Amino acid sequence: MCVLKYRAFVDNKMYKMVGWMGDFITLSRKNESKYVQSINVKREDIFIMQSSGLKDKKGNEIFHGDIVKNSDKDIGIVRFKDGAFEVDFKEYIPVLLGLINDDLEIIGDIHRNKKLLDKIIDKNKKVICMNKVEKRLSRKRKRTPKKDVQ
Repeated sequence: MCVLKYRAFVDNKMYKMVGWMGDFITLSRKNESKYVQSINVKREDIFIMQSSGLKDKKGNEIFHGDIVKNSDKDIGIVRFKDGAFEVDFKEYIPVLLGLINDDLEIIGDIHRNKKLLDKIIDKNKKVICMNKVEKRLSRKRKRTPKKDVQ
C-alpha cells in the first residue's frame, strides 16, 4: 500500500507535512520528526506538493513541483495531471514519470529556483503548475497594503 506524503512551501520555507485538519496544518522541518509545528495559514499562502512515491537516480523522493534533469541534460518540471505524475520538458511532450524516474536527478523546485524556470518555460508554452504559482504570488502582492506617503 502506498502511503501518501506531502510537503508544504510556506513563507519561503519548505516543510514536511505531518498532517492537517481543516485550516490547521502540522509541519515538521526536514529530518526533524521529533519537533512539529502546527500553524494556521490561509490556503492561498501555502503550496502543498504530493510525493509521487518514486525516487530519482540518487534516491531522493520526487514531488509535484520538482525540477529535474535527465542524462541528456534536458530540464523539466514534475507535475500531477489527469491522475498521473508526468515530467513536462520544454522541447518534448510530457512523459510519464514512472517510465523515466531512474534517469532523472532533482535539481530544484518551482518555489525556490526561479532561475531554472527560465530555462524551462518559453513564451509559447506555459506550464500549468507554474501558472498557479504565478497567480498566487500576484494575488499575494495585490493584498500587501501600500504605505501612504505624506
